[in-house]
Amino acid sequence: MSRRHRSRFVVVVAATLGSFGAACQLIAGIKDHRFQVEVQPDEAGAADSASTESAAPLDPCVHLGLPERPDAAFDGVTNRYIFAVRTVDFSGGDDAGQPLGFDLDGVCTCDPRPYTAHAGATSCTPPGGQSLCDGDGGVDNALFGPFRQIAAALGPAGAGKALLGTQAECGRETLLLVLRDYNGKADDAHVSVGLIPSYGIQESHDAGEIPDSSCTTSPDPPYPAKWDGTDKWSFAMGTALRQGGEVFPVINSPDAFVTGYRLVVPPVRAINLFLGAQSVEVSSPATIATLVGVDADGNDVLPGAAAAGYRLADGMISGRIAVGALLSTVGQFKPKSADGGLLCNDVFFSNLVKGEACRARDIQSDPAKDFQPPGDTPFACDAVSTAISFTGQMAQIGNGYSPDAGPEAGCPAEWPICP
Repeated sequence: MSRRHRSRFVVVVAATLGSFGAACQLIAGIKDHRFQVEVQPDEAGAADSASTESAAPLDPCVHLGLPERPDAAFDGVTNRYIFAVRTVDFSGGDDAGQPLGFDLDGVCTCDPRPYTAHAGATSCTPPGGQSLCDGDGGVDNALFGPFRQIAAALGPAGAGKALLGTQAECGRETLLLVLRDYNGKADDAHVSVGLIPSYGIQESHDAGEIPDSSCTTSPDPPYPAKWDGTDKWSFAMGTALRQGGEVFPVINSPDAFVTGYRLVVPPVRAINLFLGAQSVEVSSPATIATLVGVDADGNDVLPGAAAAGYRLADGMISGRIAVGALLSTVGQFKPKSADGGLLCNDVFFSNLVKGEACRARDIQSDPAKDFQPPGDTPFACDAVSTAISFTGQMAQIGNGYSPDAGPEAGCPAEWPICP
């Protein structure tokens, strides 16, 4: 019996969560847990073919994408787990300094070999007409290089530190993941994953707050995180619905799965992630993370052993960020300038950051526009591809909360527009 027959509470909001089909088709045919994809000839065509001469040539590029869904039967287990993202790294690189990510647009850009998909052409028209080549396996992560320039402009502390997502330690902004219907085993063919932006821990801990915390000297929220499962993270207003004691995310993927303890969430329409206190929309994100079992004290247990809960390790979100949205967000940071003003108003840093971001445009923010219009010059690239690493800990969901919008941002109208 397929788990698809379970009853679920899934809220579909057209402006927030669109059809998964078009986006999922971009990441397909994965063969193993290293996310190596071997493009196969059409099954029907292969069946009708009597010789290899009539079969379609194979794409020589081994595309990198999500792993294959396991063949696991429905077992009736419907556990729910809530995670708060604890660490975030927007640099897009692994420990060896190599770019992370997936092939988001189905092409290994700049691959000159015969039979390469789309002849290795770009899926959109890049600035200046000069292609930005993909990483190995068609990995799309154009923000990998410019990020270092942006982080350097903001400095190693303050806003620069917030850019790396450490604000969650102090109970401020983060992302919540709600995992439902997980059987607790290595493989589960159908689970549900909801994504909820949070403006921090607005409710005090029953056991009191962390003594002498360096996060704040105020007794008011947000309260520093304890990461022991007792943190009650708020949900941003409009991103979830509460029914009694349950909270149901608006952004929800009912087609996620677990394979080899790797949680896999196929692309949803968009999610909002925090760069410091500012949020930025990541469109068509594919998400993956390892589920590590923990005991009642939060200590890791061996794979397959009885677990009281889980934590998320080696997480990655691979997606697209419209360059205008990226600039609008980063423009609110305060660089290492004498006057402490906004980055968008600082002549030196604004030129540096805007130039790097605009030159990195390599993809369309809407995957439906990849290689469009047919037979003509593709639409101009309006987004940068990126990969974001993260880890997560067990958490609880509190009440809805969104801060006051405050005054209008002080950036010039032309700031988020690339030349």
